[in-house]
Amino acid sequence: MTRWGTFYGKRHSAFRSEVSTLLVNMRDSGTLPDPLLSGRLIAWVLFEVQRPKTSKLLLPRGDIDNYSKILFDCCTKAIWEDDVQIEIMSARKIWSNGDGKINLWVKGITDETES
Repeated sequence: MTRWGTFYGKRHSAFRSEVSTLLVNMRDSGTLPDPLLSGRLIAWVLFEVQRPKTSKLLLPRGDIDNYSKILFDCCTKAIWEDDVQIEIMSARKIWSNGDGKINLWVKGITDETES
């Protein structure tokens, strides 16, 4: 944050651009729900992060809440109406065996889901 607004770094901006392009392509191919998901939602996310050539870390660097935040912001108006609809979420980050990827599963919450 700055006094002129929010500053996003190059990696953040590149990620948003890549995800936005992917979501547009998925919408065009009919992969995404139409209309947008509405109502209360549960989201499960698995972030498979590409391992750097050298790292002593057991888990990928970065806060998982930040990983989730940027993803959910990108999905707003592409998969669901607004990320405020996410009532329950589970997220995990692991090293990938190859290229990085994100797996996202979303389900609507019904009264049956809550029991």
